[in-house]
Amino acid sequence: MTSGMPPKAGGLVRAGDRGFAPLPEKKLQELWFASLRKPWHTLALVPAQNGRSILPLAQALAAMGRFHRGSTLRVVSAEGMGLDEIADFALSASESHMRNEGGRILVLEPISVNPFGTAIALTADAAILCLEYGLSTLDEARQTLDQIGRERFVGAAVLQPKVRD
Repeated sequence: MTSGMPPKAGGLVRAGDRGFAPLPEKKLQELWFASLRKPWHTLALVPAQNGRSILPLAQALAAMGRFHRGSTLRVVSAEGMGLDEIADFALSASESHMRNEGGRILVLEPISVNPFGTAIALTADAAILCLEYGLSTLDEARQTLDQIGRERFVGAAVLQPKVRD
């Protein structure tokens, strides 16, 4: 019997393992439910600035999604992809959606680093803008929103840098 509540922190939130401070469980839930503002099969996580990978955040959201949806969400990293790989990826994303396969969370690089990421973001049904506190600038955030289209974004995550011991 499940209680309807996610497991306690440590079970879901592992974003701190690879560079970011752990998201508080409540914040992760809020981000997950913000992502549901519109229906999506594919959700893109788009960082506004070059910095740490947002893969740990995608993995934490996928875990939250598994709990909430009761089905597996696949995390797909498009970090470091070139033009040929992006073209193949965009085609497979379209085919996957047509076959009604399980949902996917895409991890992108900032468009300032890899402009081809815009093509991948445009294959997603929804996007979340990822900002790193103290590093992201308003200009970078605006450029990302404008390049991909503000209407695609369902929320934003402001990530705290991990405090070094």
